[in-house]
Amino acid sequence: MKVLIRLPSSASSRHLSQAGRLVGLLNEAGFGATMTLDAADGEDRFGCLDLVFGEQPSAAARLSIDPPEMLAERAIRSLPLDFEKLPILVEGESKEVRLWTRSTVVTRFKPTVYSYTANRYGQAPGSEDARLRFAAAVFRRLHAARPSDPPPPQAAFLAELRRNGERLLVEKLTETCNLEVRVKRYHIGSPVHRYLYTERHPSTLPTGPITRWTRFEEPVVCFDWRHPLTDEGGNRLADEPLPDDYARLWMYDVDSGKQIARQTFLWLEEMFREHGVILVDLCLLIDRAGKTIYGEISPDCMRISLQPTDPTAADHAAKDIWRAGGSPHELRRSYEEIYTRIFGEGG
Repeated sequence: MKVLIRLPSSASSRHLSQAGRLVGLLNEAGFGATMTLDAADGEDRFGCLDLVFGEQPSAAARLSIDPPEMLAERAIRSLPLDFEKLPILVEGESKEVRLWTRSTVVTRFKPTVYSYTANRYGQAPGSEDARLRFAAAVFRRLHAARPSDPPPPQAAFLAELRRNGERLLVEKLTETCNLEVRVKRYHIGSPVHRYLYTERHPSTLPTGPITRWTRFEEPVVCFDWRHPLTDEGGNRLADEPLPDDYARLWMYDVDSGKQIARQTFLWLEEMFREHGVILVDLCLLIDRAGKTIYGEISPDCMRISLQPTDPTAADHAAKDIWRAGGSPHELRRSYEEIYTRIFGEGG
C-alpha cells in the first residue's frame, strides 16, 4: 500500500519535522509513504495533514498533527484494512496473526482461556477484548516512558484498531522463537509444585528458607519451552522450564532478554503499585534477538492482587479466578476491573 502525506505549504517547521518522522515510521512498517507540500492552505488545514491511500486522491483522511505522541497510531488506524483478506502468518490457541505488509502484522485475540494446573480449558467471551485493550494501554505507556539508563524496553506495538466491532493489534513483524520469559516476585505458581521441600533447605535470602509466598529481593527471570496443549496422542503438556544455556540455542542474546524482562516487570510493578495493585508474576514474549517485546501483556499472563498489602489475594483476581473454577463472566469482569483500576475508564 502506498501512502502520500500532504501538508499545506504554510506548515511550521515543527509540523514538517513530525510529518517527516511519520513518513519514516510508515516506511519502516512497509507502507511506502512519501510527503508533499501543496498550496491549498486554509484555516481547516492548519496543524493538519492529509493521508492519501493508493492512487485515489479522494481516498484520504485528515489528521491533526498534535498530539504528536499518538500521531503514528492515529495514522495507522486511518489506513484501509480488510483483516479477513490478509494472509495468515500463524494461528494458535489464543491468537490469529495475519501479515499486513512485509514488516507489519495484525493480530486478533481469541476468547480462549486455559490453565494446565487446573486442567481447565474454555472460552470467556469478551475477555479477548479486555486483554487486547489492556495490552495496547501498557505498550502506549511503555513507548511514552521517559528516557532512562538503561533505556526503557522496546515493544513491537504500533496501533490498536477497531474493525467490524472487534479490536485488533498492529505490531512490527519480529523474528519469534518458541520461548516464554517468566518473571516472578514471589515463590508461587508452578515452582511451588516443581521444587518440593524448599522449606527444608537454607536459601541465599536474608529471610531464610523459601516457602510458599516468599518474596524475592529481586524479580527472578527464567525461560520456558512452550508446548501445545496436547501431544499427538492427546496427552496434556505443560510448558517446561529451560536453563539459560539451553535458551541460548534459540535466543541470540539471552542476557539482554532477561534484562528487558526484569526492567519491564519493575516498570509495571511501580505503575501498578501507584494504583493499589501488586504485581506477583508476569509472562512475556521477547523476540529471537532478545531485544523487543511482542504479543501480549495483560491480566491473562500475570498474577496480581488488588489488595495493596496482601499479595496472597491474587487467588481472587485475574486468571486465578479461572483456576479456582470461576465463570467466564467472572473472569472477564475481573480483567475489566483491573484495567479500570490501572488505566481508568477511558484508558
